[in-house]
Amino acid sequence: MHDSNPFETFCAAVCAQVRFRPDRAAIQAELLDHLQDHVGALKERGLPVLDARAEAVAAMGDPVELGKSLDQLHSPLAGWLLAVLKWTSQLAAAAAIYFLILFLGRDLPDLLDPAYPITSRGVLYYQRGMEETENTVLLQPTATARTEDYTLSIPYAVLNTWEDGQRTLSYLLKVTHWNPWYRDPEIDAWISAQDDLGNVYVDGGSSAESGRLADTCRSWGNPLTDYPFISYYDMQVTGLDPGAAQVILTLQPFGVRECTLTLSLEGGEPS
Repeated sequence: MHDSNPFETFCAAVCAQVRFRPDRAAIQAELLDHLQDHVGALKERGLPVLDARAEAVAAMGDPVELGKSLDQLHSPLAGWLLAVLKWTSQLAAAAAIYFLILFLGRDLPDLLDPAYPITSRGVLYYQRGMEETENTVLLQPTATARTEDYTLSIPYAVLNTWEDGQRTLSYLLKVTHWNPWYRDPEIDAWISAQDDLGNVYVDGGSSAESGRLADTCRSWGNPLTDYPFISYYDMQVTGLDPGAAQVILTLQPFGVRECTLTLSLEGGEPS
């Protein structure tokens, strides 16, 4: 007399030996697939279905011994360790996605519109300066400089000549960094300037050591705004020599020269 459900009986006997219960369902599914394939092959040879099922089960051997062998491959210690690692990785991924959504929720509009800080803050700053004097030249810089981690460019610059004859170069410095961990570098403190006449305009950190006045003859700036891949700085070179036609900006963090940007002081018509 044939067992009404030999597959279920066999699989239950095998899985009863496997102590790590979460793996039992997968083991049973694999056993059933193997048994079904064997039955299909026996039926093609003309064996009746019930006989084919019984022979397929018999070919698998003693279910208890098979179950003990599978138990060694699915030990509870290894199984729970893998389960904990899986749950931990899923939790970490969920947390990363959550914080990424919060992160991009704040900065994504600015990433999609890199001109945002120029139109909202930078241009307004320079326009106020242009309104204070009739001797203002709007410059059109095109130079780009690259370091290992950053790309520097100047999307906007103006040259003001004040009533006392002093000249001030004001420019918006754009720093692109493809690694978001590099955002907001201290580039405003790393840039010094030199004009084509040989005059050196030290950075703000060096001005006190050199004895220069805080508001004249120096290169300095402040962070304007930063995003994951772009940082902006309000920069100035004050006390420019009236005869200078170019300014060479040098990025030199920690005393190591990395790159230079040359900015022509000739631009549009005075406003």
